[in-house]
Amino acid sequence: MHQSVLLLDLDGTLCDPREGFENCIGYALEKMALPLNGWEHFHTHIGPPLETTLGVILGRENAHRVPEAAAFYRERYRIKGIEENLVYPGIPEVLASLSRQYTLLLATSKPLIFAERILEQLGLVSWFSGVYGAGPDGKDSAKALVIRNALRQENLAAEACVMIGDRRHDVDGATANDMAACAVSWGYGSREELSAAKPRAIFETPGEMASFFLQGNLSHQKIRTA
Repeated sequence: MHQSVLLLDLDGTLCDPREGFENCIGYALEKMALPLNGWEHFHTHIGPPLETTLGVILGRENAHRVPEAAAFYRERYRIKGIEENLVYPGIPEVLASLSRQYTLLLATSKPLIFAERILEQLGLVSWFSGVYGAGPDGKDSAKALVIRNALRQENLAAEACVMIGDRRHDVDGATANDMAACAVSWGYGSREELSAAKPRAIFETPGEMASFFLQGNLSHQKIRTA
């Protein structure tokens, strides 16, 4: 079946959330009187569901405090962090081009209420036919569940869709739904992480991503290797 729908991740794919992410993590740890150990590496955790990320950052000894950290994170995020996003250069033009040939859906592990506001703030909302994300408290944030919900709500066949994201969990979420996936290298997933996930293609620039889909190359392109 010809792929006619593209599901796109948000953080690390369309926009760079690093400033807001790091500031909100720092705020949460400060509120909890925990040290900022490994601050310089916090950005490497951008992408997976927040509770998963906080579990890694807090460590096993503070695993029981993940819900508390998530609440503090979102406390700052809904006021300040949500405004600390930068759209990647070229993304608006690429979305405009792709939307003329494909139906575009957003599929993010971020709470839906935040994702919708970010698209509005960045001026990207008009290119999307639907926006899918987690519940307000992060419930059902696993990418496989977000994708499954999008397929159900839009009444789509998985073989008609392609998931595009910057982390392994984007590819794995698509695979769990029998959907093809492609990856982008400008986000927060390493080349090793992305190659190991075996997406159909890895794009180096937004322009390359647009050309790939506008030329109908999905069935022919081989994965790039590091």
